[in-house]
Amino acid sequence: MLVNTDRADGSVDRTLRQAIRYRADASIILSGMPDKSIAELYLRNGQRLVLINRDDAQPGPLRINLDDYEDAGRVVTALVRAGCRKLEFAKSNAGTPSLIARERGFIAAARALGMEVSVERHGWTGCEAGRVLAQRILTRAERPDAVFCATDLLACGFMDATRQYRASYASRASTISSRPRGLPTT
Repeated sequence: MLVNTDRADGSVDRTLRQAIRYRADASIILSGMPDKSIAELYLRNGQRLVLINRDDAQPGPLRINLDDYEDAGRVVTALVRAGCRKLEFAKSNAGTPSLIARERGFIAAARALGMEVSVERHGWTGCEAGRVLAQRILTRAERPDAVFCATDLLACGFMDATRQYRASYASRASTISSRPRGLPTT
């Protein structure tokens, strides 16, 4: 069973609480949502857990954490090597540990090179938020020459909007996302 947990309206918690009745051998909980109380519930009910990119502190689960901070620094290096000087970080309002680390790593790496980074945030992580972010960024008088979208879904929405809104900008801009899902970004 796969449950998309991109909302915080209670429906995710209800679904996950119902899912625990199926007694799976193990569950995987990804970055961000659901709330850590769900992980605690699964553990109390004997569920084996794998937590990916989560900062939950309870003992028991297997943890897999990527180094988003360092990876974001490598993105800055790649963009600077490509000749980009006006950098933008585009993200949702989600405050997940991995998104926070990406933002901090990107900004720190740029500052270490003497560059400032503009940050634009909007909504929940998804393609629609990426489209809104692109519209906001592309309507500025001073536009960046590189945008690091914090997630693949934001990047997909961002690229869709750049193609529709400013085709000339899309042909000369650098847009990068973290961990693409098979959809190309340039």
